[in-house]
Amino acid sequence: MTASRAEKINELFGDRKRYRIINRERLIKCMSIESFEEFEKWHRLILEEKLKNRELRKEAYWSQSIALGYSEWLASIALKSGLKRYKIKEENPYISYLMGEKSS
Repeated sequence: MTASRAEKINELFGDRKRYRIINRERLIKCMSIESFEEFEKWHRLILEEKLKNRELRKEAYWSQSIALGYSEWLASIALKSGLKRYKIKEENPYISYLMGEKSS
């Protein structure tokens, strides 16, 4: 079962603290942003700009990958989650993602 759009948004912007997948503090640090509030503003502006310019294509790695993050972290996630085969792909110097399949 996949997470609903509301659940995905809640993961990033909601008050959920327990079992949070996204490390918000590390995210804003990696982006050199002062606070999570600044990130929210930046995120909203980027979305508005993309909609205004009709840039509606979503990069496949957002929906097809298991996780996004640093290569070392992704490798540890792959081992912990029981993936029998996996591959860590680098989209650019800032985005790596994990692809794989669960063991039966």
